[in-house]
Amino acid sequence: MKNFRTALAVVVVAGAVAAPISANAQFRGGWWNEHRRVVAWHVRDLVDRTERESNSLRATFERDFDRYDLDRYNRADRAKDRIQRLDESLERLRRIADDRTPRAGREEMREVLSRARVVDEIFERNHGIHRLVRGQWARLRRDLNELARLYDLGSV
Repeated sequence: MKNFRTALAVVVVAGAVAAPISANAQFRGGWWNEHRRVVAWHVRDLVDRTERESNSLRATFERDFDRYDLDRYNRADRAKDRIQRLDESLERLRRIADDRTPRAGREEMREVLSRARVVDEIFERNHGIHRLVRGQWARLRRDLNELARLYDLGSV
């Protein structure tokens, strides 16, 4: 029993000494590089998903284009143009985000957010937009805000 306690104490002390050394090595090398790869992968995945959501929003909006009762300050054709520009800027971001660096496309993301804020104003001011399109915009907006957080930028 005494040998067991001694052996257990040696293992605990060795673990306590080795843990900080291992943690320091992980921070300096492996862990940080792995974290950057995960962030880059997550950004690319989220950009792809957001671009698909944007395509879906654009298609639905264009399909139901004539049914919207938008006020005279924000005609449906102008709203359609703004959604189209947002979609195009997301396509540019997607092409650049395929790069292996986590922050690739930061300037393009700023442009996406700028265009998204314009689209958000359209949805805020016009209640005649169909509920389905509003739901698509809410999902897209949520993912845009997640992307903005990953790029350390402000939200929509």
